[in-house]
Amino acid sequence: MKLLKLYIILILVSFPILRSEAQDAKVKIDKAYTLIDKEEYAKAYKILQGVEEHQAEEFGDSCVMMYNYEVGSCLYFMDQYEDAIPYLNKALLKMEKFPHEDCIYLELIYGIGSCYNNLKQYENAEKYFRRVIIRGNMQDFKCSITTQTLSELTEVYSKLGYDKLA
Repeated sequence: MKLLKLYIILILVSFPILRSEAQDAKVKIDKAYTLIDKEEYAKAYKILQGVEEHQAEEFGDSCVMMYNYEVGSCLYFMDQYEDAIPYLNKALLKMEKFPHEDCIYLELIYGIGSCYNNLKQYENAEKYFRRVIIRGNMQDFKCSITTQTLSELTEVYSKLGYDKLA
């Protein structure tokens, strides 16, 4: 019983430290977002390496989604496509839990397809590009990414030998 009480006291004493680490993670994620906006991907990635996903979980699914989206985006823009895919997929899974879809949602799907396209995995690229087009057509809003996706999908079809689709 004394051991249990000691364990509980240790947890209570360390809770503010854990909360502080989570708050620090949120600040780092926000700072990385600003750097990504300035196209400083290597700097943003370096900051994000100091964050662990479980720290972002303290702030909910949207924070975890942003963390994965930002890491994936940095890796994508640093031409590390294979490494970017798992992060972008995690972000996509979190984003799909939200009740709305927007252009960022379509850009995320496009980003995964573009990674596959750059890796010359055209069948996978086609799957994600088609998803962007289908989801984009179902929405009441217009996103510029759908036009870019159509262009890249045409190239993918050509590379796959589907000249009529291209």
